[in-house]
Amino acid sequence: MPDRTRIKVCGLSTAEDVEAAIDSGVDAIGVVLSPSPRRVTPYRAAELLGGLPGYVAGVAVYRHPDAALVSQALEYLPDWALHQSDVDDFDEALRVTSPNRRVPVLRLVDGFEDRMSSFEHQTLLIEGAASGSGQPVDWQRAGAWTARSRVIIAGGLDPDNVGDVVRSIHPFAVDVSSGVESSPGVKDAGRIRAFVAAVREADQA
Repeated sequence: MPDRTRIKVCGLSTAEDVEAAIDSGVDAIGVVLSPSPRRVTPYRAAELLGGLPGYVAGVAVYRHPDAALVSQALEYLPDWALHQSDVDDFDEALRVTSPNRRVPVLRLVDGFEDRMSSFEHQTLLIEGAASGSGQPVDWQRAGAWTARSRVIIAGGLDPDNVGDVVRSIHPFAVDVSSGVESSPGVKDAGRIRAFVAAVREADQA
């Protein structure tokens, strides 16, 4: 179990959102490059991530990107940026990224356990079938792996439920997007602060 749970806020699209997340104490900021209400261009993503302090990670988030998008992202984004996408994407369009910059995503669908057995002792994100939808997932099913891998939990998290997730399954990190929004794609600084506070309170417990 980590000394504290890391926190990533995903789907940021404005400098104000980035500043609010940093001020709240998050550990990572995600920008979405694939179709989504939160989508930004690779150039805009580079602007948002380029000024991050050294203690906050920047993550480019995809889902089944084509080679042209990945090429643009690699051209504009900082060399240290992480790349997050479905695990199979790293065998195709994202194969050019180095292993230490990859955050593979495994989804809680049929066959999850069989696939997960290949990722012990690695860092990866576990979420439901639909990214950014706010749909809760079976966190307990994912929790069976948190002692064996650096598991990032996503899917339906918000300030009201994240504390229970942290206390019950002890993930390495939690990842939130729609759960800290006032409307699709519009982040709420107050909800970001509340989310971070709930995680830290659960860590103390």
